[in-house]
Amino acid sequence: MADTPYPYYRMQASGPGESGYSLLIQIEQGAGGGLEGLPSEEDVIAAIRAIFDGRAGASSALTRYSVTTHAL
Repeated sequence: MADTPYPYYRMQASGPGESGYSLLIQIEQGAGGGLEGLPSEEDVIAAIRAIFDGRAGASSALTRYSVTTHAL
């Protein structure tokens, strides 16, 4: 994702029997800031991760990347 001007995340959500999802997430706040209850990038990631981690037998792994340094 060399064309992304913002840091991005790769999340792997895994469940039983090789089920799951792989997500690429790029977060950019609007000019007025974040949404009420989700004011920061970390809050948004935590909310998305909770969707997967709250399911029986599921877990998630998260890696944050930046354009200049790759994996952080």
